[in-house]
This record gives sequence, structure tokens and C-alpha cells, in this order.
Amino acid sequence: MAEKRYAEALRLHRERNPFAAVCSRVCFHTCEDKCRRTTLDAPVSIRGIKRFMVDQEVTIQLPEVRENDQNAKRKIAIIGAGPAGLSCAYFLARLGYGRRCSSRNNDRVECLSKRFQLIGCRARSSPARFRMIEHMGVEIFTGIDVG
Repeated sequence: MAEKRYAEALRLHRERNPFAAVCSRVCFHTCEDKCRRTTLDAPVSIRGIKRFMVDQEVTIQLPEVRENDQNAKRKIAIIGAGPAGLSCAYFLARLGYGRRCSSRNNDRVECLSKRFQLIGCRARSSPARFRMIEHMGVEIFTGIDVG
């Protein structure tokens, strides 16, 4: 971040968090209460840094997807296309697994957007950020009620 390598910083952050744009807005940043930096001056504003980093993104970056023929033969069904289901699909896609996500809702992007709005995220979490997971090869089926 200090070297203004925002795209690289975001790529590294997405190694562990596919929804950096959302989390940088809804996080309660309790880590700042425990930050050791407060003994010197003020806590490091982790949430603010992450939000700034995400806001610098002009085009959505696709993470590395490791092709793996053995994993690709295995099909994994993920029930629910909410934040947890799509996070699961994101990490499975990166490992080269065949992945399918099903949702009861008929509009996958609208459904996910509404779920994030319920927890307080209204800004820049555009459908393009959610479609990143589809561009990684995840198939999302809608209108399916399982169980």
C-alpha cells in the first residue's frame, strides 16, 4: 500500500477473502480496539486501508485458478449462493474443482446484493464484483429449492 501497488495488494488480500469490497464496509473492526499501535498514537485503521485499496480497483481482477485434472473430475454441489456458498465456490474454483452452486432465489446477483444490504453494505458492491466468481468457472443455478 505504501508503495501504491494497490492492484497487487488487493490480489494478495483476495487470496483469503473473495469479498474484500463488501467486508471493507461491513467489518466492525474490533481488531483496532486491541491494536498495539494505540500505545504510541492511534490504532492502524485496517478497515479504512482495505476500503481504500478496494476503491482503487478499476477493473475486477480474476484470481489465479490452478488447473488440476484430478480435481476437475470431481463435482461438488454447494447448497446456497449467499456469501458463504459463493466463498466456498471461489476457493474450490481456485483449486481446480468442478463446482456448482444452487440458490432458491431466481436472480443470483440480486439475491446476493440484497443479503449484503441486509448487513449494511450498500456502496460499490456492484454485481460485477459478484460475477467475478462466475468468470472463474463456477456455475450458479437459480430457482432450486433443496431439502
